[in-house]
Amino acid sequence: MKVALVMLSASCILAGCATATLVESEPGKRIVISINPQDSAEARSKAASMAQGECGSKKAVLAKQGRVAVGTHTQGESNESPQKNQTFNVLSGKMLSSSSKKTESSSNTVNTYEWQLVYECS
Repeated sequence: MKVALVMLSASCILAGCATATLVESEPGKRIVISINPQDSAEARSKAASMAQGECGSKKAVLAKQGRVAVGTHTQGESNESPQKNQTFNVLSGKMLSSSSKKTESSSNTVNTYEWQLVYECS
């Protein structure tokens, strides 16, 4: 099973398996389909066929297209560094040592986009 999946994935990469995904549909009115813009011609052809199927006897017309924010992706990072602390005890006249860890963290959130085609049935 894994060998077949790897072979299929490799053949898709070499042959360019384009995908078109139905995002939203109001049958007979409006259809939104997402594609990978690098798969341009084949993906657009699949999208047009899907839209026409959703429009039924009406004609599917590409009304608009563009990049749309569909979510966010957050990536975080954390760093720990050991620290030595020294304090002077006035009563004993001795230097006291202790250790601790300093933790610094950061995160970055960016939008996730997809290319969408909006068809209207006319």
